[in-house]
Amino acid sequence: MSSLTVTRAVAAAARLRGVDVIVHVEFDMHELEMREASGLSLKGLSHTHLAALLTIPRWEHVPMTSLPAAGQRIALGRPDLVEHDERGFVARRVGPPLWVEMVTLPVRRWRVGLRAVGRFAPYSARRIRLAREPADVGDLSVQATYWGVGVQVVRADGLADLVLPEPFRPQRYTGASWAFAEEALQAVSPNGPALMC
Repeated sequence: MSSLTVTRAVAAAARLRGVDVIVHVEFDMHELEMREASGLSLKGLSHTHLAALLTIPRWEHVPMTSLPAAGQRIALGRPDLVEHDERGFVARRVGPPLWVEMVTLPVRRWRVGLRAVGRFAPYSARRIRLAREPADVGDLSVQATYWGVGVQVVRADGLADLVLPEPFRPQRYTGASWAFAEEALQAVSPNGPALMC
């Protein structure tokens, strides 16, 4: 995100990719306010459409003819998402609404949890949360470290991290990661209740 972007960080319960999780997100408030003010909606756009939008620079006008065919199609088909000028130049008006920092998956069995939380690997840091420390904590630590998954345990005095999650460092958004951000936006509100995690 740009250093000029106003953000709001939230951790909230959500259902993503068919499982109940705690998702830690950072909302791009400028993007959300712009969408609300202009009535823009990206509902119904597939990751393929979003990938095509990503071929169009944001805030920098380029000749429409310089875009790949998919970018030209989305620019012509969704002029509400792409700014057009009199010279035939275009610039993308929209971007991802939030950044998914981490997904925490509460589980009963850590082996099942490590497999299940893997579905979020392309999009964010991952962590499983156990209700109690397992007897085979050494094996758990080795496996979780190998897969880059954090492990958190509920204790009487609060939450304890047994293994820290590997940081998620994407180089750029993809159509799939933008689609995941849109899915998270539908599940979590920037003004909704936040969890203490």
